[in-house]
Amino acid sequence: MARYGKAGMEGSELKKLRKKLGLSLAQAARQVEVSARTWARWEAGDQAVPEGAMKLFRILNKLEKIRA
Repeated sequence: MARYGKAGMEGSELKKLRKKLGLSLAQAARQVEVSARTWARWEAGDQAVPEGAMKLFRILNKLEKIRA
C-alpha cells in the first residue's frame, strides 16, 4: 500500500497526538465520525488523513497546532 504523510500529518504524529491526549483509537475515531479501522489506517500511514478531519479533531480537543 502507498504511504502518506508529506501533504498532511503523518500517521506517527497522529498516533503520538492521540496518545498525548489520552484517547483510545476508538475514542479519537468517534470524535471525527470515522470507524476505528479508518483511524488505524491513518496512523499506519496506509491512508491519507483528510484535512477536514484533522481540523475537527483540533477544534474538539482545543488544540492550536496539530503537532505531536
